[in-house]
Amino acid sequence: MWAAFRRGEWYADGGEVRAAVVRRLLLAPPPAEPGHLPRLRIRDVRITGRLDLAEAVVAGTLRLRNCRFEQAPCLDGAALGALELRDCVLPGLSGVGVTIGGKCEITGCRVEGPTDLYGASIGGTLHLENSRLTGHGERRGERALHLLCATVGGDIQAGSGFTVDGRTDLRDTSVRGSVVLTGAELRNPSGTALKANRLHIGGNLNCRGGFVAEGTVDLCDARVGGGALFEDASLSAGHGPALRAHGIDVGAEFNLCDGFPALGRLSMSSITVRSRFCFKDGLIDAPAGQPALISRRSTASELDLRFREPVKGWVSLSHTRVTVLNATPETWPRAVRMDGMVYDSLLPQLPARQRLPLLARDPEGFTPQPYEQLAATYRQHGPRP
Repeated sequence: MWAAFRRGEWYADGGEVRAAVVRRLLLAPPPAEPGHLPRLRIRDVRITGRLDLAEAVVAGTLRLRNCRFEQAPCLDGAALGALELRDCVLPGLSGVGVTIGGKCEITGCRVEGPTDLYGASIGGTLHLENSRLTGHGERRGERALHLLCATVGGDIQAGSGFTVDGRTDLRDTSVRGSVVLTGAELRNPSGTALKANRLHIGGNLNCRGGFVAEGTVDLCDARVGGGALFEDASLSAGHGPALRAHGIDVGAEFNLCDGFPALGRLSMSSITVRSRFCFKDGLIDAPAGQPALISRRSTASELDLRFREPVKGWVSLSHTRVTVLNATPETWPRAVRMDGMVYDSLLPQLPARQRLPLLARDPEGFTPQPYEQLAATYRQHGPRP
């Protein structure tokens, strides 16, 4: 391994390597052979003992492939040029406060304990594709990915093949690029699957194309510079809401549409959507008489309520302001609260008499403002009743 490092070659003998030897090689590296760039590249070995690089400074890339770790590596407070773990098996990973100048790649790995990156600073993209992360053994509900108060200079790429059994925690983290969870599966059915309060994303939150969350997705007070995209995603929660997003600010569209189903209520009051807030061809499965969609005191450029089928539970849009309200009689919720709701125009264009039945579906009974709002819109735009 010493000679391979000096030549920048892969070391792969299929045997065992002591973690203390790897540490010594990184902290007191031998000189390179003439004409070679020294690099640590290890594959197909079992690493015994604990790889402890706490507070260490490693200028290059720590690159390990198809390695099995006897103990969880410790990178707390370390400074690395880049980190690459591919197809490895680990009993956990601790990187509290780690600084990684380039990309951090944990792909194709199986981590059978918490992955703790609290306060990490990653200069490039964080790759998590095709990895499976779990919490503490068989104890469901424990955190599996702990990425609080972190900064990521690129994207978080955690799409197809990324599976988490336990809680994924991204609270107070800042991501300069996008968070891509396309096709990922986050499972914590007894609690919160994704906890992302105050998450700041410069690009998109991409949960399209088969994203599955079993347990609450919590996006309260998150800031998304691009779109929050849940087309064809599936959310379910055994207890509590399937989606909680009070106070979220979305710079583009917020899509819960195009095949999107939610088993459980959606709670998202006081939100700001600067483009379209869309439920077209979406489905909310909540019992009749129970809350299904709560979006009070919210604003959006357009609100599209053309659900795949009428929502059985009640919908609250009280004191919400939209420029365009798009809804058709055949998909109107069976119970809807619209007191204080303001809109500038309605789609599709229908006679007023076809819209009046919607106003009669308020479970609280008659209130005059929704009728006054409808009349004002028809006086301004028509068509006449």
